[in-house]
Amino acid sequence: MKTKLLLLVIIFFFAGSVNAQTKDDKSSKLGIGGMVGLPTGVMSTGYSLAYGFDLKAEFSVAPKLAFTLSAGYLNWVGKSGYGGSTGLIPALGGLKYYFLDKVYGCAEAGLSFSTNSGGGNAFTFSPGVGYRVSEKFDVMLKYQDTSKNGFSVAHLGLRAGLTF
Repeated sequence: MKTKLLLLVIIFFFAGSVNAQTKDDKSSKLGIGGMVGLPTGVMSTGYSLAYGFDLKAEFSVAPKLAFTLSAGYLNWVGKSGYGGSTGLIPALGGLKYYFLDKVYGCAEAGLSFSTNSGGGNAFTFSPGVGYRVSEKFDVMLKYQDTSKNGFSVAHLGLRAGLTF
């Protein structure tokens, strides 16, 4: 798991250096975002809040279409009497399509790695709809579901992000 996480960090630093060298060319972007959400399904019984952050790289492949890579940390806060919090490290790739100049849809899939001992990894998918408030700031309403062996960990969240 440490090797996979290190590889993701290297990819993001590489993507950031490519973006820094081509400031005039908007074909690639790097951003950071924060997310807060409400657990859904089984998670809503024992957890009251989901929050986290992510790094997101975007690579333009057509005028309105981009390929995305993201990695971050997601934590669920346990309700009183249900134990403590639990966390995941999602690593996702996907597509982002601009329906209008400022309105986009995004769909990502990949793996999430549990921060709990012996938790392993699980398939994750995350569709969302966003609005680019400015060239450097956007907000997105997203649903994220992580599934393993018939058990699903999901939330509906609001992400706010800065693009460099």
